[in-house]
Amino acid sequence: MALEPLSPRTTRVLPNYAHPPLIAVRMGIRCATAAIVDVDALAKQLGPSWLKSERSASPQRWARIGPTNDELISTFAGVLGDQHLEVYANGIDFLWDGRSGESYPHYETLRDAFLTAFDGWSQTPRHAVVSPVRWHVSYWNRIPQGTVWQQLADLRFCRLLASAHETPFAEQLAGFQQNWMFRAAGSRTQLRCDAWLENGEPATNEDVIWIALTSSGETNPSPATSSESGNDWLSELDAGRRSIVSGFRGLMSPSANAYWGLID
Repeated sequence: MALEPLSPRTTRVLPNYAHPPLIAVRMGIRCATAAIVDVDALAKQLGPSWLKSERSASPQRWARIGPTNDELISTFAGVLGDQHLEVYANGIDFLWDGRSGESYPHYETLRDAFLTAFDGWSQTPRHAVVSPVRWHVSYWNRIPQGTVWQQLADLRFCRLLASAHETPFAEQLAGFQQNWMFRAAGSRTQLRCDAWLENGEPATNEDVIWIALTSSGETNPSPATSSESGNDWLSELDAGRRSIVSGFRGLMSPSANAYWGLID
């Protein structure tokens, strides 16, 4: 299976798709110490492009892998409706939500928006040092029936699911929920792949296979600055994203990559 190392520092060009199945991107940072967050002061730091929103309006429950013990303090929504910000005492999560049909604006654009929000959070009056220790980035792919798969008996479009058709129960498969963890020896970064079937998706009534790739890791804590220089966690987050994008191509079959218009 053609997975690149978990922390690639290579100049290799990443795969590019004409019409990828990517539907959401989440990235976040956590600091060593929690702080009291002044939400009104943060709103001023973020500026008019972010509006405070009801917590229930945030796609947090829909687009999160695994449990979290972080206490959600507040949520903001971008004025265009496809970006969301979750504020915690010890960090933030930034989410691009493309379920309404928005085109993926590319990683660099989302990264800049995330960093701007993190700078605003960092500069909000607090009684704790901003010292990043954990980061994460997730890519969510929505794959409806009738695209690269027709029947659950044949899931060979994804190499992690391909063995399902070899079982004596293949024709009776009604659902699945799987996750895999990958970690290189001595690495502080891990790559997690989650795959599951959603029968009769509420919005469309379609059967949908979701594949989410999440890269996360720990970094050496050091006081953060508003500039990119010296932020090791940021280069590690970038490397984690590279693992996700290159790994997705390796996980998919040649015919699936061709279906989504892979451009090498």
